[in-house]
Amino acid sequence: MKWFFIIINIFSLFSFAGEFTKSELYLRESLWNTYKGEKLLLCRILSNGAQVDYIEKKIKVFFDEDSDEIKEEELKKIQHLIEHFPTGCLKIKLRAKADQCGDKAYNKQLALRRGEAVWAVMNGYVDSRIVDAEVVGEDESTDHAKHDKVVEIILQIYRPKKEFNEVVVVDGSGSLHRTNNGKTISGIPFSRLKGMNFKSDQIVFVALDANRGCKGTSLKNYEPIGDDFYNQAMEILTQFSKGKMKGKVYTDYDHFYNLRTRKKLKTLDPKRRLMWEIR
Repeated sequence: MKWFFIIINIFSLFSFAGEFTKSELYLRESLWNTYKGEKLLLCRILSNGAQVDYIEKKIKVFFDEDSDEIKEEELKKIQHLIEHFPTGCLKIKLRAKADQCGDKAYNKQLALRRGEAVWAVMNGYVDSRIVDAEVVGEDESTDHAKHDKVVEIILQIYRPKKEFNEVVVVDGSGSLHRTNNGKTISGIPFSRLKGMNFKSDQIVFVALDANRGCKGTSLKNYEPIGDDFYNQAMEILTQFSKGKMKGKVYTDYDHFYNLRTRKKLKTLDPKRRLMWEIR
């Protein structure tokens, strides 16, 4: 038993769990004043495996063989969804499928008709601007099983997870642009950063000039341009966070951070609970 508690205490020394004290930092876009009097925009990245701000709920509407008619018991599923539509729904995806009975082109059309039938019930009750559709056809089918004759309704519902183990800042400044042959300290060009795999316990931001505006939550949408704001981002993320966590910055500057930021971080975080690393 004694050894058990020793092991637990050792692991606790290396555990990380941080969270933000300003709720704005969990948003997909947040605007901040900097010490230079400029505006910093922190754009939340939800792609590449990074920590997301939603949960998914899936409803499956099943169909009979070679049919696009919605059965009564399946219709009740859609009606229940409409009547109890969750607040904070960010996106709805309809994925229409068919089994392998018949040729591929026919099954594509059959799946399309099934998707249209489901949308015909939902239309007028759901904001079409958040709806995306995919006609899968038989592409994911392995047999003539029931689960292949289906339309999946996948909802993304806003439920930000508060805790994380690491905060990542991607420098969105122009010095990393390919025309400048820019690479991060660790030798990564921005084109490769776009395809980088993050972890689900990493909360990721692109830091950039507010005049540029965020380009969505996918890192592939961003191109480096304008001045660098990674120092200011480090200060804000340190100031408005608590707990023990890691911090990582992808930038091309060969100094760790400027003298002013170095002093500011020591004042904000004398015990270094947020341990920054430049990559």
